[in-house]
Amino acid sequence: MSDAPQSAGTGGPAEGARQAMPEHVRYDMPCVQCGYNVRSMPVAGKCPECATSIAKSVEGFSMQTAPPAFVRALRRGMLVTGWGAIALAACTIASVFVGALLGFMPRINPLAVTVALSGVVTMITIVMMAGVWKLTTPERVDRPFAPLHTPRLLARGAAVVVVLLALWAMVAQLFVQQGMQNVATVMRAFRGQATQAQAGGGPPWQAINMLLQNLPWASIVQLVVSTVLLTIAWCIAVCACMVYCRWLGRRMRDAKLVKLCSVVVWLSVGASGLFGCIGIAPFLLQILLAVVCWRFARALRPLVGVHAGA
Repeated sequence: MSDAPQSAGTGGPAEGARQAMPEHVRYDMPCVQCGYNVRSMPVAGKCPECATSIAKSVEGFSMQTAPPAFVRALRRGMLVTGWGAIALAACTIASVFVGALLGFMPRINPLAVTVALSGVVTMITIVMMAGVWKLTTPERVDRPFAPLHTPRLLARGAAVVVVLLALWAMVAQLFVQQGMQNVATVMRAFRGQATQAQAGGGPPWQAINMLLQNLPWASIVQLVVSTVLLTIAWCIAVCACMVYCRWLGRRMRDAKLVKLCSVVVWLSVGASGLFGCIGIAPFLLQILLAVVCWRFARALRPLVGVHAGA
């Protein structure tokens, strides 16, 4: 029964793939028997390790031949990562509006708002990195495909680093906010004393010196360093994840997905550099990442149904 969709004259996807089969393998592809990388080898040839027909590997490269557990884990990881990216983008926009509104609402405690926002962002980041960990589940634990082993492990390692840096940034932000409240208290007391000093012609730079002396510089430095490192690690995790997804897009024979993954890869490289300090590129990266994950999840949904029916 499994050979029926591949038989000639059925007009199914396998026949179309066979008719469009190239003369050489253009990208990384494991041998269906031994897992050897048959890239750049003629399709009419055989695997140099096990002598299996390369054409058989090309025909079996489709995601329809993947293990059901792998397809389900991949789709769940895509959904979690996609929704996490959208949630992070929403939190980015919300934090800007909340920060602007705090200036007009003196009765609201800024420390409480910071604690709430930092906790929500950190939890979303942890859930999103769990999705990255899930979607980079190896298809075969006993025989990992070497060309994809590096980006897959890099994505998982960067996901762990992102979680740790997110926790560090949250704690540093709380200390900065607490320190700024202490500075505000000191400056209010100083203004009362400065009124008489101004009447008597006191030095104008005294308030600035008082401000600089009471700023929580250690916490500010930690917040800046942790935020920059967090942005870089996040972009590395997304870049490695999209390199892996680009290969999955080839397995699904979806050229648009492959191109979209390539765009996200290059954007993540730029976002991890200078543009990562601005914040615009990571925001766009979150939107594109969600689009890629949702498209993958939608494309994998029929396969999950086929495996469940089988």
